[in-house]
Amino acid sequence: MKVLLLADIGRTDYGFYHVGDEAMFFETYRWYQKYYPKIDLGCLTRSKSHHNLKISEYLHLAYSNDSNKSRGYFVRLMIKIIFRKYFGINYCSNKENIFLNNILKYQVLHFTGGGNLYNICVPWLWYTYFLIFVFFIYHKRIILTSQTIGPISGIDRLGAGLFLNLPILIAIREPNITKNSLRKYLIFHPTLVSMLDVATNLPSKTTYRLQRNNAFRMGISIHDFREHGELIIELVEKVLKTVFEKKHIEVILIPHILVNDTKPEWDLWYMRDLEDKLSKYSNLKVVEPDYEKIMSSAFEPAMTIKYFTKQVDIMITTRYHGLIFALSSNTPVITLSSGEYYNRKNINALKFYFGDNFGKYLINLDQLSPDDEVKRKLEFLINNLEGEKNKLLVGNKKLKNNPGLFTLDQLSHWL
Repeated sequence: MKVLLLADIGRTDYGFYHVGDEAMFFETYRWYQKYYPKIDLGCLTRSKSHHNLKISEYLHLAYSNDSNKSRGYFVRLMIKIIFRKYFGINYCSNKENIFLNNILKYQVLHFTGGGNLYNICVPWLWYTYFLIFVFFIYHKRIILTSQTIGPISGIDRLGAGLFLNLPILIAIREPNITKNSLRKYLIFHPTLVSMLDVATNLPSKTTYRLQRNNAFRMGISIHDFREHGELIIELVEKVLKTVFEKKHIEVILIPHILVNDTKPEWDLWYMRDLEDKLSKYSNLKVVEPDYEKIMSSAFEPAMTIKYFTKQVDIMITTRYHGLIFALSSNTPVITLSSGEYYNRKNINALKFYFGDNFGKYLINLDQLSPDDEVKRKLEFLINNLEGEKNKLLVGNKKLKNNPGLFTLDQLSHWL
């Protein structure tokens, strides 16, 4: 059997590495290697950068980043494929034929996880619609695990009703999923199940070491999030200053988008603004990890990021996988969130552990003044640190043994 894995993965010429998507992809790959080592694995990627894995890599089909152009392109391409398959008339370009010949070697298309099926990135959404269509029309199986679906609106919502009914299984990163959970998108046919984000199980094996001292350790994993970039920096600085006014702490900057020094963007670049502001406080020491050391310290660099998360006493994060890594590492956490999509992801991740009490750990940045709320919730975690760690420890044990949650171990039924 041959299985093609799909995720938003692959590095770039400036060293771009997306921790969350790579972690989900790698955990799925590890599962196949452990239980089905004879399955021939392939993956679609933005660059052939997984040479350490036993997998065949193919570059994504090139498409426009313009929403309307990408919709039109993939609709036309689907029509070409109908002519190619049913009438023997091939209107596809040479690059399209090469791409199709590569992916049609595989019997199963497996989406390994992510929140990419939404209106925020329309070109990628229609690319996934196209891939689902190709595998379906050639009578192959389509599986989606560790997913968040939506929000999807307008004509893209019509596409969801057409194409997201074609997979045989969709596993959603939310508790209490039922067969009607995606009814608003007219999705009825696939089997729908609840599962934890697969990166929950990512190990933290790394050679990178943070020197331990007696300081209270705060993990900060923030990024220039939506329209709240300046607010987040000011909020975190203010809260750290007031909560730890008389206490020595060590702040560990934990990036979830990694780039090398030749392209100063994303998480660490953004968090350097916070580092500059904290430098005036003598009781706050900031530790910024080294990109090259992160990338070379583990078989998969995401493992090092999870290691950092396990080394801190409390996390503050805007990154969804910053939240996932903290929860699965028994690290008390506060997540900063905004908008329907991000609130939904973060709330459901917290609900697996805390049910309807998730509000103790989430800050909605769309509120007018979140400063006092962050301060109050952070002080609660500090004052109840061992109890909160124990809640997560117990929660992880229960989730591991919860028969109502889908795991990759049940995937063999669908292959």
